[in-house]
Amino acid sequence: MLCSMTRLPFHKLPAVVLALLLPALAWADPAPADLAGSGPYKSVMEVDDTLPTHTVYRPAALDKLGNTKLPIVAFGNGSCRDDGAAYFNLLAEVASHGFLVIATGPIGGPATPVPRGTRATTPTQLTEALDWALAENARPASKYHDRLDTKAVAVMGHSCGSMQALEVASDQRIKTAVILNGGVFDDYINRPGWTIDKTSLSHLHEAMLYLDGGPDDLAYDTAEEDFKLIDGVPLFKGEMSVGHMATYDQPNAGRFGEVVSAWLQWQLKSDPAAKKMFAGTHCGLCGDKDWKVTRKNIP
Repeated sequence: MLCSMTRLPFHKLPAVVLALLLPALAWADPAPADLAGSGPYKSVMEVDDTLPTHTVYRPAALDKLGNTKLPIVAFGNGSCRDDGAAYFNLLAEVASHGFLVIATGPIGGPATPVPRGTRATTPTQLTEALDWALAENARPASKYHDRLDTKAVAVMGHSCGSMQALEVASDQRIKTAVILNGGVFDDYINRPGWTIDKTSLSHLHEAMLYLDGGPDDLAYDTAEEDFKLIDGVPLFKGEMSVGHMATYDQPNAGRFGEVVSAWLQWQLKSDPAAKKMFAGTHCGLCGDKDWKVTRKNIP
């Protein structure tokens, strides 16, 4: 659970200030036994010896997958935090639906605020996660050998991590990107190591999901601006009035976990039931009173 400091008026704080605060406000990392998710596969969280800079979420019983192959998802943490367990509710939920999810940072990494002007993690770590997964799928001795769907790849991130996802979104291996309570923040443009800016949004090639926490979310205006600039790709924006930290501290990440998992199942597994949440005149979220929906290029 979030500590009592979450009573601070987040929506009144500048993005840079909040980016420094969020690591100290995050909920406690879980014990592995706490992970499960609502999907058909119980999920586990671990650090693989061959990728010590990241945390892996996956179905626990890989030997029971049969011919089912796991799509690959790389995730960037809010505040670019170096703790791969910081969003365990969300990532365990996604993994439980049959995905390999790789978050930046080891389990229980640094929880102290990141010094202003620096970043604990970098966008290249998302690319490293994808490179590692593809290599492990090809390595005969790996437990992931021939178990991954190398054509079904996604990047996603929360807040600062969402901008990391956008930074690497030009990678042609990526089929979809999920932008959570974020987008191209003006505070990050022109900082060392970052090349993404608003003009980059016109060059995206993959289907995009944007979720934000409504007007009290510090990323609200950023997401609204991004939506106007992105065109030529399927784009779904969902807004729920829950603020910047959304529902990630709830079991299975609450409604945000439900929507993210469904989007990935549609985009990476072509699941027809999941598609109904987003597509069609009467899409599932379109008629949900808790959500405000805007769409482009989605029939």
